[in-house]
Amino acid sequence: MGQLILNENFRVGYAYDATTSEITTETSGSHEILVNYRIKLRNYKKDPQCPVYF
Repeated sequence: MGQLILNENFRVGYAYDATTSEITTETSGSHEILVNYRIKLRNYKKDPQCPVYF
């Protein structure tokens, strides 16, 4: 699992899930790609904080 913060509003991440059970003969794991873009709303009184995923 890893994440690259390109700037205040844009993040990209990657994660690999390795299978450790008996179904390894059917699957070798899964890959995930995360793209996160934060949009700041000007008319919103309070600036909501984005949660940190990892």
